[in-house]
Amino acid sequence: MSSPILVDSYYFGHALYHARRRAKLTRDEVTKILGLLSRQLHKYENGRELIPESVLYRLFYNGLLMLSARRYNKNNGDK
Repeated sequence: MSSPILVDSYYFGHALYHARRRAKLTRDEVTKILGLLSRQLHKYENGRELIPESVLYRLFYNGLLMLSARRYNKNNGDK
């Protein structure tokens, strides 16, 4: 039987916040892409709640798509 992976929600949430900021994405943009409510993302970023596995999957799966979309829009004159 495998052991559960323990995650420090505070550390991971702040890493998520800084990654979003480095990608120059607003909280609203991320919530639309991931299908979350803004208050949920806020709780995750502040380490108040553990991020559910389903959200982690969407986050990692869509992470490259978010960055690609941002670069595409930036290169085509959108702000």
